[in-house]
Amino acid sequence: MKKSNKHIAFILMALLVFSTACMEDDMQPVTAFDTSGDGVFIACEGNFMYGNASLSYYDKSTGNLHNQIFLKANGIPLGDVAQSLLIHDSNLWISLNNSGKIYAIDPQTFRHKGIIKELVSPRYMLPISDDEIWVSDLYAGVIHVINTKSYKTTGEISLNTGGQIIHNAEQMLRYNNTVITNCWSSDNTILFIDINEKKVTDSIKVRYQPKKIRLDKEGKMWVLSDGQYNSDGEKPALQRINPEDKTVETSIVFKSGDMPANIRLNSEGDSLYIINNDIYKMGIEDQQTGAPIIEGTNHNYYNLTEIPSDGFLYVTDAKNYLDPGMLYIFNQNYSAIDSLETGIIPSYIEH
Repeated sequence: MKKSNKHIAFILMALLVFSTACMEDDMQPVTAFDTSGDGVFIACEGNFMYGNASLSYYDKSTGNLHNQIFLKANGIPLGDVAQSLLIHDSNLWISLNNSGKIYAIDPQTFRHKGIIKELVSPRYMLPISDDEIWVSDLYAGVIHVINTKSYKTTGEISLNTGGQIIHNAEQMLRYNNTVITNCWSSDNTILFIDINEKKVTDSIKVRYQPKKIRLDKEGKMWVLSDGQYNSDGEKPALQRINPEDKTVETSIVFKSGDMPANIRLNSEGDSLYIINNDIYKMGIEDQQTGAPIIEGTNHNYYNLTEIPSDGFLYVTDAKNYLDPGMLYIFNQNYSAIDSLETGIIPSYIEH
């Protein structure tokens, strides 16, 4: 009897994971890179359990986009599900969610410099000092404290607030001497953590499954929530919250069928970009999203960022989540001036 395709795929994936683990101590570069440093990194998630995450780099000086740069520079695959990126302490940090590890690479040569393995399901990273970053985790119920010099975990911050729900951190923002984090998976909580004491000091409830948080120029927090995916549950919503008194100042509820994917502030921090099939831009004092600035027909826009040095809007398109995605660059008039093919599911953008 012939083995099923799923069985064969599982065996190949297991061999890939095993061979990757064996090769980490003996990386062999394939391509030598030496960039100017004036570029944009794109983490391409890849497909869950397929080990096909990748890293792309858009060189602004040449207009070229280079795919699979981690593989080419180090001779091994990146891993399983590239979740987020951070440039800090002369390194580019890459969080691999399903691989349970974080790589540190040189942002100009893309060569491996260090690896952190003692993690469960790392998500996002926040710099606290020159030699310390915090890492959220989807399943651990803690925030990991990482030393950037030794590439080691040095502690954990418990997210247990005394209730029956086990909180898991997602994104993190620094507000004065406090870190604010959203508890996304089957939760509706925002936690406030004292940086010096490394413990939760307060919490508030928001709309169900808060998945994205941002701080605008006035120090107000924007929270994008998924809502509940059934006809009787909460609809997705966008809320503006004052971190000082924890009051909701703006609440925009999306209509049934909407699945807003992301929010980002513009470079001045006075306007908010919203991906909800189309792309919208609204002022931080506005009470509604208004008309779209970029139509989303025939696209699956996934993430975006506005880069201050050129004022352009960089937008990723995940397409069908199986084929290579796209990076689109829009000028100040929101006209597309370039489109380039990336890896599978281009998501997090860092520059």
